Formats: sequence, structure tokens, C-alpha cells
Amino acid sequence: MADDTMLCPRCGVVMELRRESERLSDGKTRVSFYYKCRRCGYRLQDATILVRRNGAGLELRITEYRYAEIQGRTVAVR
Repeated sequence: MADDTMLCPRCGVVMELRRESERLSDGKTRVSFYYKCRRCGYRLQDATILVRRNGAGLELRITEYRYAEIQGRTVAVR
């Protein structure tokens, strides 16, 4: 299996990596990357990027989520 492949912890189907972006009320833009199961709809967050204009440039805040499989269950790892 490829490194970016994730199996659904509920039903075991290969999940799709998806992206969505939204503009927040304070002018920032949030881009979310997540895995979604085509069969049961389970969603697992992968990364979030928060973009803000800072003078003449951009400020990025990136949050990545890591998961591990422990006793057959997918859990978040900090």
C-alpha cells in the first residue's frame, strides 16, 4: 500500500484523500485535507493550513495530524 493510503477504521475500505477550503469571517482562509471513506462516510483529518495576509506577504500556520494503528484501531498520535 502507498504511504498516503489510509484504510477506514470502521469498515476497512481504502479512503480517498480530499481537500476543501473556506474563507473565514476574519479574512483568513482555511484549507483542510482529510481522508473520507466512500462506503460509510467516516472522515479522518490529515492536515489544516490557515492562510492570513500579513502586510505584503502571507502567514501560514500548518497543523498536521498523525495516526497510528493500535490493536486494530486508528488513533491520533501527538
